[in-house]
Amino acid sequence: MLPACQLESTRYYADKDLVPILRDLHYARAATYNMPSPAGDSLYQDLKAQVCLLHGVSQESLDHDLKLLLAEPEDLEQLYELVIDSLESTPAQQPAAY
Repeated sequence: MLPACQLESTRYYADKDLVPILRDLHYARAATYNMPSPAGDSLYQDLKAQVCLLHGVSQESLDHDLKLLLAEPEDLEQLYELVIDSLESTPAQQPAAY
């Protein structure tokens, strides 16, 4: 059994699992970037919940991992290099015609 302090500093998700989640969160942020607050912030939170649901993760565990990554700048930089590569290699989607 791990001591409580070690449990708190253990990430739930590997980088390979976080990359598509963070990529989708970047799309969500981009979609709400120019929206006025609080509507844009509220919509982003809704989209974040949808991204978590889509990827089968809880917002709490994702936020936990992101906080841990903020304390490890080198790990965060390596992860974001993968996220940027994923963003660059994913073709832009055209909006659906209504």
